[in-house]
Amino acid sequence: MKTKFILSLDCEGKWGIADKLTRDHEKTLGKDRLEKAYDDILGLLDTNNIAATFAFVGLFQKSLSELENSDWDLLLDRFPYVKNAYEDIFNGSQDGWSGNWAVRNVRNAAIDHEIGCHGGTHTPFDQMDGAQAKLDLTFCPDIDGQTFIYPRGGLGHIDVLQQAGIAGYRLVRPGTKVSRILDEINLFHGPELCPPPASPVEIPAGYFINWKSGIRNLIPVIASRMRIRSIFEKAGTNGGVIHFWSHPENIASAPATLEIMEIVLSEAARAREKGLLQIVTQKEYCDYQLAATSTAS
Repeated sequence: MKTKFILSLDCEGKWGIADKLTRDHEKTLGKDRLEKAYDDILGLLDTNNIAATFAFVGLFQKSLSELENSDWDLLLDRFPYVKNAYEDIFNGSQDGWSGNWAVRNVRNAAIDHEIGCHGGTHTPFDQMDGAQAKLDLTFCPDIDGQTFIYPRGGLGHIDVLQQAGIAGYRLVRPGTKVSRILDEINLFHGPELCPPPASPVEIPAGYFINWKSGIRNLIPVIASRMRIRSIFEKAGTNGGVIHFWSHPENIASAPATLEIMEIVLSEAARAREKGLLQIVTQKEYCDYQLAATSTAS
């Protein structure tokens, strides 16, 4: 079985940093920069003929008027995380909270990308009780059959995902912030093993695409290229999964990140042309796993 490649993207606008909003985010995560980032990513995917998983925060999928007409009494009461969003939408710039245009652009792309779920409000699931988690998912449209990416990697309430019909969810790589940064120059990584059968399906955690911001900006592009190439050189007929992930917002805030994503996609396309790799979305990976489990039983 060929190695499978997945690119997943956590799509969140300002919702990803709603609890720690700063003035700098007004510039780096405004609509103009977000639109360019999403357009650049879709262009790269089109050039390389690669389908990706775009997992959107539910509230980010709404238009501004829909956001304004949301049940804010309920949101503020049950999700303290959204307090700054409320203030900015009604008393601030309003910019960066509405991404209905991004969903539309992904759906209208030349390639059939997957629309997944990144939570309803971006409140981390490990900071909610079961009732909150269920309520959070009600802000995610058409969630049945989608795959899920936990906000901030806060795994929890898998039973709630199962009840909602979630097909699978991306696992989280263990470790500290320092160890994860060191991982980004680790030349010994390769395809990850497929986890045992589960419902929802567990999707290998994958590798973070170096965000050219802060301390990560000190990692030379050549080091990222060597690491990425080393991972893809281990692709083959022994199976496994090469999964890379990022945020379009990382490219909006640090455009040099796009170069690293371009390296990932070009290496994936090259491995595919050699017959070593099959490119799938998270949902397609789940379908393969479920089919394999059904056949084995």
